[in-house]
Amino acid sequence: MAIQRRDPYRNFNFRVAIGGRARANDGFSAVRLPTLLTRPDVAVDAEEALGEDSSHLVLRRGFTGALDLNEWWMQERGPKGSRGRIVTVELLDETNTEVAVAWRFTGCRPVALHYSSLDALESAVVTETIVLAFDDVEMS
Repeated sequence: MAIQRRDPYRNFNFRVAIGGRARANDGFSAVRLPTLLTRPDVAVDAEEALGEDSSHLVLRRGFTGALDLNEWWMQERGPKGSRGRIVTVELLDETNTEVAVAWRFTGCRPVALHYSSLDALESAVVTETIVLAFDDVEMS
């Protein structure tokens, strides 16, 4: 159940679990939560108002050589696909011990996988971003 308080939560304490509990090596550094719409036919108007396509769940992390996201994306490209996975995003309090609220996305399927540019003139971290369609979401 969501924990309500007077002061707003900060956006940097969170964890992500794909298909179960969060693993230490998942290391997601950014989550873009989707706009939740009451009707799919209003999606275009809502997204235009927000100035972006916001109907997908987007997860980003530094690339460590782990191929789990690539394997999931490759599996979905195959002829059989899957029923999708459960992805849970938990917002934590400042102590990183209490879950303030959780979003549970069901039927998640990759629709895009992106790797950042490689540039010999920069020293930035290589990131991988997975864009997920989903069937439903509930908050608790």
